Amino acid sequence: PFSEQEVERLVGSPSESTDELPFELSGDAITRMGLVDLASWLPDNLLERGDRMTMASSIELRPPFLDTRLVEFSLTIPSSIKVADRITKWPVKELARRYLPAEITHRPKVGFKVPIGSWFRGQLAGPTADLLFGCDSRLGHHLDVDVVRGIYDRHQRGIESSKELWALLSLEVWLRHAAQLTSPSVEPAP
Repeated sequence: PFSEQEVERLVGSPSESTDELPFELSGDAITRMGLVDLASWLPDNLLERGDRMTMASSIELRPPFLDTRLVEFSLTIPSSIKVADRITKWPVKELARRYLPAEITHRPKVGFKVPIGSWFRGQLAGPTADLLFGCDSRLGHHLDVDVVRGIYDRHQRGIESSKELWALLSLEVWLRHAAQLTSPSVEPAP
């Protein structure tokens, strides 16, 4: 969620990404974005979350648009058809219009938004500050703590920075966990 300037301020200089996709990206921008989503966003985020939520409710999730044959076919559709007249998912919407009213097929996307921004200003403000700036915080070993504090303070002043705070908290928790795994365990004396 950080801009290049924020990354440079946090770590000193931008690092080269080592993430590699399992295939060559080619085609126009819409095709390339779809391939990246297919290789990373779907399996590492949306499908995993959906799977966890449905399993927690003892429900079996079957995403019908991810049938292998349908995915393979969709990769052959030109982008000019996938997005027509600035309408995304145009083929799906055109097919759905045969069976559903327009107020359903062309309604705006509605996501499930977690109010984490208000949590970071409310009940999680103190615990967040403790994790990020407390005496046992590990972020200071890797990042400029003044920049981290600036992001935290900016959010407290009402400038939305919850994605950045979430990323920093995730890194802090991961660093703590990694330190526990790599530190030698102390055996109690006999």
